[in-house]
Amino acid sequence: MLWVFDIGYKFENGVRQDIDPLAMTQGFNSRPMPFKAAFRVRGAEVQEVIVREWQMAVKDIGAVLENVRSPIDRKT
Repeated sequence: MLWVFDIGYKFENGVRQDIDPLAMTQGFNSRPMPFKAAFRVRGAEVQEVIVREWQMAVKDIGAVLENVRSPIDRKT
């Protein structure tokens, strides 16, 4: 993700959407609350890699899951 995108503030109607660094969920497993961000592809060369890899990618979820099962699962 960091190689592909420049990640920055989201702008709406020309106004930057600030992020509250203290906006966190409550509880034992605290995490940031949802916030708006902008993701921009870093350049034409990166875009070409994304498109090429997507075209070559296996999109059959069954085939993908077959490749990530543990060796124990494959025996059954």
